[in-house]
Amino acid sequence: MFIYNIEDIAKKLKIDFDGITKQIKHNGVKGSAREDLLKDYLKKLLPEKYSISSGIVIDNNQHQSKQQDFIIYDAFNCPSFFKTDSNSILPIESIYATVEIKSILDYSTLEQSVKNVESVRQLSKLPNKNGIYNLYDNAYPLGFVLAYSSNYSLEQIQKRLFELNKKVDGNNQISIICILDQGLIFNVDKDNVTNVTLIPNNDTLLARSNSTIENTLYSFYLFLLEYLDKVHIQVPSLIEYARKNNSFNVSINIPNELIPDDAVYKNGLIELKYGNARKMFNLKNKYPNLFNGKMTYEEMFNYLKEDFIPLCDLQAQMAGVKYHNKITIYGYTFNPETFSEFKHYALNYYKCNDSKNKFDDIVREIYSNYKKEVENKKIDNK
Repeated sequence: MFIYNIEDIAKKLKIDFDGITKQIKHNGVKGSAREDLLKDYLKKLLPEKYSISSGIVIDNNQHQSKQQDFIIYDAFNCPSFFKTDSNSILPIESIYATVEIKSILDYSTLEQSVKNVESVRQLSKLPNKNGIYNLYDNAYPLGFVLAYSSNYSLEQIQKRLFELNKKVDGNNQISIICILDQGLIFNVDKDNVTNVTLIPNNDTLLARSNSTIENTLYSFYLFLLEYLDKVHIQVPSLIEYARKNNSFNVSINIPNELIPDDAVYKNGLIELKYGNARKMFNLKNKYPNLFNGKMTYEEMFNYLKEDFIPLCDLQAQMAGVKYHNKITIYGYTFNPETFSEFKHYALNYYKCNDSKNKFDDIVREIYSNYKKEVENKKIDNK
């Protein structure tokens, strides 16, 4: 029963197409009218869950496709960046497929179709957070061409498409060309030429199937619906689009007393606990003599053991590096290896006499340098 319905639609389409051809003499108007007719018929064949528009497709990097004749998209979840009655600007994540609609497919409109499909296929989608269930979920949106007729044979179009595809990455090529009064051009796997695939790549071959208008429309419809039924598209993140466009800027302000010490600030490679940051900014209160030249040995010891090491680690984090190549404090210089040893001595100060002795030796040398520096400044100030 179903195939006879498609046959009736194909016959009616032929009558309407021939009627427009006879009634309209102006070639430009005639071509547009016949293409609009094909769009209307294709739209009626699709389930109501799919929405249709003409326009352009964009990605989160602000790259845009060429003008598309027929865009099949998810209107329920798809935001429109711009929309009129006949044209839209739509995010690629919400696009099921694009279809180039041509009343007569010649070499010129074929080349245009190849470029239009490529312009969509080479756009980048945001990472799919919904999960990948089949090959279509990674490959969508696919690109199709629907024409009523051609001035060339199906084999000639097939060979011309082969030549045009040499300049196009296999992943960005047309999935199916449907010329209603001649047949289909589609892709098959090179390793199994009996296996038709809607996902072109560098290892697929172009095949054709000549048929009547009824069988051609029926086959094209089945291929298209099979794909639409299986593909799982994602909902685009408008925040990600806005961030890439530098149009999403939300300042975050929290009073200091409302932030616990274990709260974390992250920005790129920087990961900073607020408790550690407070220690860094509170050093003057903890060590009032740190900057006035009056530190005692005990204060220097506590500073080096409790705060100097985490302060250096924090500064390295903020600089986006694992460790500093060189750290100098009062004339005493650490390299990455000796600083790592110093951290080990501090950690094991009360557990191992060797660590305690080596830590104390370093502290005494640093404090001695500190006292010399203070005395030298006093002399310079006189």
